[in-house]
This record gives sequence, structure tokens and C-alpha cells, in this order.
Amino acid sequence: MAKNKAKQNKEFGVGSIIALVIAGLVLIGILAGVVLYVHSGKAGISQSAGLITGVETQVATENAAGADQTDADAADKESKGKSTASGEAVTKEAESVTAEESASKKEESTKASSKASSGGIVYQSKVTSKQLGQYYDTDIDAFRKAYDGKTVTVTGKLTGKSPKMLYVELATGTKVPMRVYLESEEQRTQFNALKEGSTITVKGSLGILYPQSMDAGGFQEMANGLIALDSVTLVK
Repeated sequence: MAKNKAKQNKEFGVGSIIALVIAGLVLIGILAGVVLYVHSGKAGISQSAGLITGVETQVATENAAGADQTDADAADKESKGKSTASGEAVTKEAESVTAEESASKKEESTKASSKASSGGIVYQSKVTSKQLGQYYDTDIDAFRKAYDGKTVTVTGKLTGKSPKMLYVELATGTKVPMRVYLESEEQRTQFNALKEGSTITVKGSLGILYPQSMDAGGFQEMANGLIALDSVTLVK
């Protein structure tokens, strides 16, 4: 009986040890599971944080690239605008130059045509009495086409006065007299104050008379025609 009891006690001691070992293993397994769970959670958080950071970085990069592209588009648009404006300015300038050249050519053509039709005599607003006398002697008809009825400013030497007829004469260097007809006593007084031989400048409307036959009682100097200046004002 004593042997049986000792045997039971021995079996009970071995069973207790086995139970303790198993309990220890279970506890270790539980602890290992907890550690693995915690580690897995931290890794997930770290991975999530890394993912979020990566997304934010990508978004920031894309935004920066978009801003750069916008700036580039704006700069390109501005450059194109300036280029277009510059091109338009150049085109307008070229058109202006072309228009001026065309106007100049047209004017030259008109002058050439006028010169050809007037026997080489071209109207000038300012001339000398000698020039007018030479034109008259060269071609009376051409001279009349160019000057008859035109307003001109004539400079010449005062060579004669006619108080009764209200005119003064300017030297032409030819047999053709140039008479400056006065319209009032006031003008006569003004011109009479001028010395013969002095150079004067007058402005008026030019008229040309052809040579004509004169009777014994007429003005013999009219036989060669006459250059007349009416509606006169004294310039100097």
C-alpha cells in the first residue's frame, strides 16, 4: 500500500511538471502573438504614413509642374502676343512706306504729265519776274497753261510806276513787261513810297495776255503781250 501511494505521488509530480511546461508554452505563445500583433500594427501605421507622405509628395510635385506649365503657357502667350503686335507694326509701317512711295510716284507722274503738257514749264508758287519773262518768251501757250489764273508770289526789281493807271512794273529781262495792278489809292500810296530799282515781293493772281496788234493810239509795249498780276498784296 505504501508502494502504491509512493507511485501515485511520483505520477502526480510528473503530471504537474508537464502541466506547468504546457502552461508555460501556452503563455509564451500568447506573448509571441501579442508581440507579432503589435509589430504588425506599427508596420501598418508606418506603411500608411509612408504611403500618405508619398501621395502628398506626388501631389505637390504635380502641382508644381502644373504651375510651371501655366507660367510657361502665359510666357508663351505673351511672347506670341508681342510677336503678333510687332508683326502688325512692321506690316503697318511697310504699308505706310508703300503708300508714301505710291503717293510720291503718283505726284512725280502728275508733275511729269503736267510738265509734258505745258511744254516743260511747271507751276511754282514762288518765282521771280525774270523767270516768268523767260517762260513767256519760251512758250506762251505752255506758260499760260501752267500759270494763268494761279496765285503766285513774285520777287523782282521795281522798274517803273504809273500813278494814273495804278500799276507798277517789275523787270523781266525780256521785252515782255510785267505789270502789278493796284486796286486802290491806299495801295498806290504804299507802292509810290517804294524806290525804283528796289527789290520787292508781291503776291497776286497771274494773268497772261497774248501779243496783239495795236493802233497808233494804243499802248505799243502791248505788242509783245503782257504778264499781269491782280489782287495784289505787298509781301516785302
